[in-house]
Amino acid sequence: MVVDSEPALGVDLTDDQFDRALTAVATFVDLKSPYFLGHSRAVAHLAAAAGEHLGLSRPELRTLRRAALMHDLGRLGISNSILDKRGPLGAGEWE
Repeated sequence: MVVDSEPALGVDLTDDQFDRALTAVATFVDLKSPYFLGHSRAVAHLAAAAGEHLGLSRPELRTLRRAALMHDLGRLGISNSILDKRGPLGAGEWE
């Protein structure tokens, strides 16, 4: 609603710019924990390869790759004390 009120706040990206932005966000998410470095890009690569094998169209492959890049975005809301914990999580940590 705010962006609609002030059009100068909106940014139009080309498909390539949007893909680069999603890759940057995915890299940022992966940097949260050393265990996940490169994870989102690897998942996107594997998902795209599977999509190609299934015969998806180029637009479908692009959407699949974008979704794969964002699949762990919610990890930003999880404490590193849980993400990086060695051993099993307790009941409260699972919550």
